[in-house]
Amino acid sequence: MVGSSSPSPTPQRPGPSWLALGLWTSIGLALLRTRLLAEFQVHQRQIEAATAEWHAALGLTAELLAALPFGLAAAGLARLMMGNRQAGYYRTFWALVSVTTICGWHGSGFLWAPPGRALLRPEFVVDANAPLAVLACTLMAASLLWLGRGQRVGGITARLTAGLPGIALGLVACLCLGTVYGIWWAASPPTMTVRRVHRELLADEARWNVVESHPQAEPYVDLLTPAVDYRTDSADLPSLIMSPPCTVEFTVGEDEGPVVLRAAAGVDQEAGALRLQSNRWVFGFSVSKRTAAGAETDEFKPIFSTHIETFRDQPMLERFWRRVGGHEGMVLESGETLRLTTWIDGLSAEQAAAQAPLKVGFGELLLEKPSVQPRQPSSPQTPNIVLILQDTQRQDRLSCYGYPKPTTPHIDRLAARGLRFDNAYATASWTWPSTASVLTGLQPEAHGVLDDDACYLAHQLETLPEALQSRGYTTAGFTCNPLIVPQKNFDQGFEFFDCNTVGFRKSEHIVPQVTRWIEEHAGTRFFLYLHLVDPHAPHTPRQENLALLGGHKPESFNGEGAGIADYNGRLLRTEGHSETGVSEPETVVPEDHARWMSDVYDASVGTGDWWVGQVTQQLEALGLADETVVAYTSDHGEEWLDHGLLTHGHAIHKELTLIPLVMAGPGVREGAVETAVTSNRHLASTLAAFGGAHLEQVIDPINLTSPEVADSGPVMFGTHHGWWNGRQRQPIYGTREGPWVLHFAPHGGDWKVPEEEAPLGGQVRLYNLDEDPDEHQDVASAHPEVVERLRASLLARLEEQASRRGTVQLKAGAATLEMLRGIGYLDDGQ
Repeated sequence: MVGSSSPSPTPQRPGPSWLALGLWTSIGLALLRTRLLAEFQVHQRQIEAATAEWHAALGLTAELLAALPFGLAAAGLARLMMGNRQAGYYRTFWALVSVTTICGWHGSGFLWAPPGRALLRPEFVVDANAPLAVLACTLMAASLLWLGRGQRVGGITARLTAGLPGIALGLVACLCLGTVYGIWWAASPPTMTVRRVHRELLADEARWNVVESHPQAEPYVDLLTPAVDYRTDSADLPSLIMSPPCTVEFTVGEDEGPVVLRAAAGVDQEAGALRLQSNRWVFGFSVSKRTAAGAETDEFKPIFSTHIETFRDQPMLERFWRRVGGHEGMVLESGETLRLTTWIDGLSAEQAAAQAPLKVGFGELLLEKPSVQPRQPSSPQTPNIVLILQDTQRQDRLSCYGYPKPTTPHIDRLAARGLRFDNAYATASWTWPSTASVLTGLQPEAHGVLDDDACYLAHQLETLPEALQSRGYTTAGFTCNPLIVPQKNFDQGFEFFDCNTVGFRKSEHIVPQVTRWIEEHAGTRFFLYLHLVDPHAPHTPRQENLALLGGHKPESFNGEGAGIADYNGRLLRTEGHSETGVSEPETVVPEDHARWMSDVYDASVGTGDWWVGQVTQQLEALGLADETVVAYTSDHGEEWLDHGLLTHGHAIHKELTLIPLVMAGPGVREGAVETAVTSNRHLASTLAAFGGAHLEQVIDPINLTSPEVADSGPVMFGTHHGWWNGRQRQPIYGTREGPWVLHFAPHGGDWKVPEEEAPLGGQVRLYNLDEDPDEHQDVASAHPEVVERLRASLLARLEEQASRRGTVQLKAGAATLEMLRGIGYLDDGQ
C-alpha cells in the first residue's frame, strides 16, 4: 500500500534453548575441571597418568553436580543480556565477560572447594591452571553465545519444541555421564607394578658356586658400610663379602625367570687405604651372565662393571653403592648364570691374594619377581586401612584409658566410635623388634629383629603392606623414627615410603604431607602406615598443649648434667640405688625435675593426639571415614621412675609393654571395650583380613575384632637391651597369663653379680596384678608352682618361635651404630 510504512522487524528471542546451553556448559565445565585435575596430578604430584585419570573419573559425578549451577547461571545471564538481535556490541561483550568470569572461577576452583573425591586443594589449581581454565571457558562461552543469539520461531509452543531436543540430550548426558565414565574405568582400572622377593641369594649359600676366593677368606655374609653419612646411598646393606680376588656364580632356575636382580657393589670404610698401606687403591667389580644356550661355550657377557677408588681422608660423600642396573635393577631370564667378580686394579691375582682379607663385595643380591596388579577403589566392604603407631606412648597417659588430664580428645573420639583394648601388649619395650612385629604379625624371636646384632627385616618375611598390595591396595608409609628406614628393609611392600635417617622429626614436619597424600589418593583403596614420635624425647610439644597439660620448667633443667639423657645414663650406671640395689632415684633426679619430665611428656602426648586428629579429620572431610578402618597403637611405653629408671628398652614392666590399642571403622564394634589379654602384633592379621588378605607365616592368626579374641592365650614380650640388678645389655623375657606376670632373665643374677657368677638358669620375678597392679612386689618365692609353669611355657614358646626363623641374622653396621649413638639408644659407657 502506497504510503504505508514497512512492518517493524519481529523480535528474535532465544526461547528455552538457553536451558540446553546451560546443561551442556555444565558438562563441558565438569569435563574440563576433571581433566585439569588429572593433568595436575601427573605433572605436579608425579602420579601415574592412568591413576590420575582414574581418580578424576571417580569424582566426575560430584564435579557435574557442582558445575550445574554455574552452567545454568551463565546461560541464564546470556539469555537476559542477549534477548534480541538489537542487543548491541556492548551487551554482547558484557554477557561474554560475565559468563567467562563465572565459568573460569568454577573451573579453577576459586569460588568452589572440591568435593570429597576431588584430588587437589583449590589454591594449587588456581596457581597452576587458572589461566588455562579461563581461556577454555571463554572460548566455550563465546561459541555458545553465538549459537544461541536467537531463533526466528513462532509462538510459545514452537519455541518450546525448538529447545526440547537440546534440553533432553543435556539431561540424559548429565544423568549418564558419571555412570558411563565409572563403568569404563571399572572395566580397565589403572595398574601398579608389584615387586616381590623371589629368592634371597645371600640366604641360599648351598647354590653359590665359588670359582675363586682369597686364600684366607671364603665369601661370607655380613653388613657392609661404604660410609656412615646418610646423605648418600652409602648405609649398611647385607652383603656377600668377596675379598679380592674372588669370583662367585649363581644360576637362575629353569622356571624362575624372568626375574630382576637387585645388587650393589661397595667397599666398606674399613677397607680403605690404611689397611692397604698405600695412599690410593682402586677396586674393580664386574657382573657378567651366560645364557642357558651358551653354557657349553662358557661365554660370559659383561652386563655391569665399575671401579671404586679409595684413598686417605676420602670425603664420605664420595663413598657410596654402585647399583647394578641402577635403581631399576637388571632383568635375568631362566637358566642364565650370573658371575660376580672382585679384583684390585694394578695387582695380579697373586699380589691381591697376598694382601690381608678386605671387606668389599656386593650388597642386597635379591631376585625379584615383578607382577602387575590393578588398583582398586575403596568402599565400606573393601575399606582403606590407616595404621597409626605413636612411638613411646604408654597406655595410662591417654584420657580414654582413665588419665585425669585431657591428653587425647581425638583418640577418645576414635575409641568412642570403635573398639578399645584395655590389656594389649607390645612384643618388646623398644622400637626395632616391636615395630617389626606389628608389620609382620610375628614375635621378635620369629622375625629375627632382636638387637643391634640382628636388626635387618628379612626379605623372606611377608609384611602387612605386601599382603595388602597384592589385593590392589596402594601403599604408603611415613615414619618419623630413624630406626624405621629402607636401610633396614622396613619399606618392603610400600609403593611410597617417606623417612628421615638422621634423627627424629616431629609430626608438624610430616602430617601436612600425610593429609595431602590422603587427599590425592581419595577413592583409591589404600593402606597408610604412619609412625609418629611426639612422645619420644627430645620433647617439643605445641605451646597450646604445654599450657593445658604441662607444668613449670625448672631453670636448672637441661643445664649441665641435668636432662633426661644425663639422668638416664647415671641411673643405668647404678647411681640412684643403695648398696643392696634398693631404688632411690630421688638421690639423682630432683623432685621438680622428675615432675617436669612427666608433665612435658603429657604435653607431648597431647601434641601427638592433635596431629592424629588432623589425619582423622581429613578422612572425615573427604567423606572417607565410613570406608576406612583406623587402628591406633604404640610400639612401647616410657618409664618415668616407675621402677627407678627412665625412658625405655631396659625393662619389660607394664609402663613399657602395656600399650594403647584402638580400632574404628566399618566392621569394627562401636563403643566397645575388650578386656582380653592380647598382643598388638595381631594387628597385622586383623588388618590383612579387612583387605581380604592373609599372612602365610603367621601360624596363630587372630582377628582382634572378633568376639573370640579372648581365646588368644598368654602373651609374650621382651627386650635384649635389658637392665637386671645393675647389669646392662642382657635379654629379659616376659609373659602374662591371667593376673600373673613373669619376668625371666636367663643370665640374671643378684645385684651387680658378674654374668659368669650368675646362677645357672638365670632369675625370675613374679607379679600378681590383682593384688599388685603396678608390679612392685615380687612373689616368686611364694608361688613356685606358678613360676615353673609359666617359665616352662615361656621357654617352649621361645624355642618354637626361634625354630621358625630361617634367615641370615645381621648386626648393626657402622652407619647404624653411629645413628644409634646420635639418637641416644647407645651409651658409650656400655
